[in-house]
Amino acid sequence: MNKTAFLKTALCVLLLGLHSTQQLLTAQVRAMIKVGVNGSTFRGSSDTDFSSITRLSGGVGFSVNIGNGFRIQPEVLYVAKGAKAEGALDFEGNDGPVDVVATFDLTYLEIPILLVYQFESRGIRPQIFAGPTFARKLDARIRYRAAAGGPEFNEEDESVESNDIGLTIGAGFEMDVGSERLSFGLRTSLGFSNARKDNPDAPDNRPLYNTSLGLFAAIIF
Repeated sequence: MNKTAFLKTALCVLLLGLHSTQQLLTAQVRAMIKVGVNGSTFRGSSDTDFSSITRLSGGVGFSVNIGNGFRIQPEVLYVAKGAKAEGALDFEGNDGPVDVVATFDLTYLEIPILLVYQFESRGIRPQIFAGPTFARKLDARIRYRAAAGGPEFNEEDESVESNDIGLTIGAGFEMDVGSERLSFGLRTSLGFSNARKDNPDAPDNRPLYNTSLGLFAAIIF
C-alpha cells in the first residue's frame, strides 16, 4: 500500500470512528431542562411550629446511561426553600409583644447527583432515583407582618448557614410526546446539615433541617 492510499484509509477510519463516537455520545448522554414546584419546611426539635411554603424551582441536568437500566444524573438547580411560622415580637413603642406571621425565604444553588433506574416498557417508562445533594445558599430573608394585618417588613437573615448537604429520593416516569421526550417526577430532599448557624445566645438554639417535596417536569434533548 502506497503512502497516499494509506493516508486515505487512515482518514476514512478516523472519520468513521469520530462518527461512531458521536453517535455513542448522543445515545448515552442527554441534556434536560427542568422546572417545578417545591414545597418546603423545617424539621427539628424547635419549640416553634413551622408550616410549609411553596415556591418555583428549576434548572438543568444531564442523564448518562451506564447500562442495564441505570443512569447517573447530575443536576444544577435553583431551589427555593424555607418555612412559615407564627410568634410574638416586641416592637419599640408598643406596650407588649405583637403576634406576627414570619416567612423564611431561602434560595440555594443545589447540585443533586442521582442514580436513576428506569424500567423499560412501551409508552410510559417508570423511574426511581436517589442520591446525595450539595447546596450553596444564594440568599436568605425573613418577611414578617402583624397577624392582625398591616405592612410587611423584609430583612436579610444572617443566621442561615451557607452550605447544606442532604439526600434526594423520588420516583417518576419518562414518555415520548410526538418528537419530544418528557419526564415527570416527585422527589423529597432531606437536609442533614443544620440550616442555621450555632448561636449559644439565641433563645432556641436547637438545630433545624431543610425538608422539601417537589414536583418537577423536564424536557430531554
